Amino acid sequence: MTTGPRIVIVEDEMIIALDLQTRLQRLGCTVLATATSGEEAIRIVAASQPDLIFMDIGLSGQLDGIDTAAHIHAQAAIPIVFLSAYTDPSTRTRMAPIMPSSLIAKPFADAELREALRLLPGG
Repeated sequence: MTTGPRIVIVEDEMIIALDLQTRLQRLGCTVLATATSGEEAIRIVAASQPDLIFMDIGLSGQLDGIDTAAHIHAQAAIPIVFLSAYTDPSTRTRMAPIMPSSLIAKPFADAELREALRLLPGG
């Protein structure tokens, strides 16, 4: 049984979510759930209280990843690692109040995931 960090993945592209889940499990993490929308992520995080959230910025639906993270951040101090193909200054400015643990640009490597996991207490 894995005893590593408990993770929630928020990603609306299932192929990316499955790839990320596989990689995180290989790194010793427990993936509690995958959400495909901001609204679903908010419900899952409230119910599961993960150690870390990997959050895609470009979610489909009413809430994008930054809006979703802001809502979660207002409810709980759970670290968030943003995933995005867009790392422009305006995106970074929108992320700033949420104080993400990290921003990983897509496509990402296992080394970047390991580095993000090191940000956790005891990481």
